[in-house]
Amino acid sequence: MDRKRREESAIKDRIKEKQNEKSEGMERVVLTRLHLSASALKYLALLAMTADHIAVICRPVPGFRTFGDLAFPLFAFLLVEGFFHTRDRRCYGRRLLLAAVVSEIPYDLAFSGRWMDAQHQNVCLTFFLALVAMELLERYGNGIWEKLVLTAVFCTLTEAAGADGGAWGMGMVLAFYFCVIGNSGTNVPKHILFHEKTAGVFMKMIAAVLIGTFAWQEPLWVLALTAVCFMLYDGSRGRSRFRSFFYVYYPAHLLTLYFVGKWLG
Repeated sequence: MDRKRREESAIKDRIKEKQNEKSEGMERVVLTRLHLSASALKYLALLAMTADHIAVICRPVPGFRTFGDLAFPLFAFLLVEGFFHTRDRRCYGRRLLLAAVVSEIPYDLAFSGRWMDAQHQNVCLTFFLALVAMELLERYGNGIWEKLVLTAVFCTLTEAAGADGGAWGMGMVLAFYFCVIGNSGTNVPKHILFHEKTAGVFMKMIAAVLIGTFAWQEPLWVLALTAVCFMLYDGSRGRSRFRSFFYVYYPAHLLTLYFVGKWLG
């Protein structure tokens, strides 16, 4: 009788162990699925940008402009990540500059209805200037005054050029950059600051607050959602088969939306 009870107890224990293992496995799967790679953030930013442009160029759609506010902070964050992780910064800069040139006519047509609008430039120029600014900060921004002067110069230049985002856009990119290099003197490598739980969480939250410069007229959930995206970023590149997809998609979607807007009247 005692032997039978022991066998039944052993069977119950094994069943509980299997259930616990299954539960833990499901939790790991859920946590894994919640992680976002750089590619996932990029596609989310593209989706948000497209929604915003549909509402501006074609027809106002409730919620699209608000959702679109996610785009710039995500792209700014990814630009800084790309700056630190790219194998060739010059090639990275050339791609951005080429995209800025190619996208200018589609951008002007979509937003002003003219072939050329010297007062407004597309966001690729903003990101190209930000890349140049970060490179100069790496070389010459040794002291606080050098950093302040270079930041002021490029914010002013971006605003004067009429580049999308203006001084606030440049300021946001450089704020992310300073968050990354802000751990000098610690043992945490700067290029993993945003991925290291022990040192990165606090800096991510500081960076997320900067979104307020763009979303100050929008609901608080926009800030919260963007902050969540940063917190879920796992530092991996993700699938990079379509590395140049953005450079083609950006001018192409502007032209497409321009013609759709004309067709809709």
